[in-house]
Amino acid sequence: MAENFNPYREWLGIPESQLPANHYRLLGLEMFESDVGIISRAADKQMVFLRTFQTGKYSAESQKLLNEVSAARICLLNPARKLAYDATLRQTSVQPVPAQQVPVFVPPPATPTIALRTAINRRKKPSSSPLLWCLAAGLSLLLLWMVLSLVSPTAPVRTAPQDSRKTAEKTFAEPEKPVVSPSQPDGIEKRKTVEKTSPEVLFTDRTVPEEPLPTLVSVGRDGTIFFLDTSQTGDNSVVKKLAGESRYLRRIAFAPNGRHYVVAVGQKKAMLEYYARNATTPQATLDCGCPPDCVRFTHDGKKIVACCLQNGTILVFDVETKTLTETYHAGKGQFYALAISPDDQYLAVGGTDTNIYVVSLETGETVRQFSGHTKVVNSLVFLSNDQLVSGSQDGTLRIWSLKSRKSRHFTLPTEVRMVVVSPDGKYLACGGNDGVLRILRPQDGEQVREIRCSHGAVWGLQYSPQGRYLAVSFSGGSVLLVDTATETILFQRKVHQGTATDVAIFPKIL
Repeated sequence: MAENFNPYREWLGIPESQLPANHYRLLGLEMFESDVGIISRAADKQMVFLRTFQTGKYSAESQKLLNEVSAARICLLNPARKLAYDATLRQTSVQPVPAQQVPVFVPPPATPTIALRTAINRRKKPSSSPLLWCLAAGLSLLLLWMVLSLVSPTAPVRTAPQDSRKTAEKTFAEPEKPVVSPSQPDGIEKRKTVEKTSPEVLFTDRTVPEEPLPTLVSVGRDGTIFFLDTSQTGDNSVVKKLAGESRYLRRIAFAPNGRHYVVAVGQKKAMLEYYARNATTPQATLDCGCPPDCVRFTHDGKKIVACCLQNGTILVFDVETKTLTETYHAGKGQFYALAISPDDQYLAVGGTDTNIYVVSLETGETVRQFSGHTKVVNSLVFLSNDQLVSGSQDGTLRIWSLKSRKSRHFTLPTEVRMVVVSPDGKYLACGGNDGVLRILRPQDGEQVREIRCSHGAVWGLQYSPQGRYLAVSFSGGSVLLVDTATETILFQRKVHQGTATDVAIFPKIL
């Protein structure tokens, strides 16, 4: 840390005599505080405060304290770990540390003064002259007359005509129209340049969901599946590891009821592995005939949809029978992106030919084809039954309307590899080759969060059920859990040899 600078003392009010500080002292809590809500809110406040120093001179010190506060939060919110930690504190006879008191200023004793009596003090003051009283009364009357003349109705205050015209023009000005670039196709709205303002509050103190830390499930190019407890650290965080023969695992998707999941196995295997929730071996394998790159369950849980890296092929499987029921074709490229509408009527695919195809899930008919991206379409997600969001290697996010066939787009400083929508539909989170997570408002594309992770390119991204956390996987093999409320990394672990191709949040059983 910087010489002669103690961030514990300067920022958290912890003197050197109380270092190293225990978890309760770091969070500003009473010793052995047991209220989960109080602990969570205290940690959030400390993190928000410490983040204000991340871009300044002491950014390294800020990040170090953020990591310590995050570790304290994870420990104290886990009942088993808190019990063990409290027992250790009691064994070492750690006494409660009182809150730092503000020193009370005590003024120095008054210096005795010597009363000097002069002849003037002892002399009796002469009485005021009547003439002076008359002069004072006259001056008062004169001042009163001058004030009344200034506010008299005969001197009205005039308003400049041009001021009223300006007010009228401002009041009845037409609403600002969207800026449409002449070079863009009809209906494609170009994003205006908006100056960056202070970070938007995604959650207030009253609305921050007290969401438990989830278990993450990641798949990798090394053929392994990891189940990770984000409330633990080190080797204790690995709940389960499934490793099969040499294979390339591409994507993972959980059934809506949380009882099953499916993994896309690419390259030579060209199949889907179907697992029961806690099984260690596949319950079934679904032959695809071509390497699958994306896989999704329909929202009713009755079908599995996969798209292939071959001639625009889309496969539909029946969950109950585990058999292939439909094969659709759209376009001629390789598909890297797949999304299913909330009402299960349509699926959307995109890939190397830069187009997006919206296909009827019932008939396989292509009902819409959107063009606008100039490079590979990497990711798709439905914002609603009518609105579809796409992310591309060309560095743009586009929001398409199925009804009007119009779109608007927002330009980002890097390739968009993944894009997801928050559970309440208010935000879009995306990641690219620079390893930065960006959170935007879909209505205007304004960026409200930027979280730098520096673990390589983003490959997998998913919101937690209540929208507080983001699970992320990277090309370097790391898996992270990010708190969007405090913009801090709560969990990070490199588990895969090579790319961690996808990550999901282990759901509750419904």
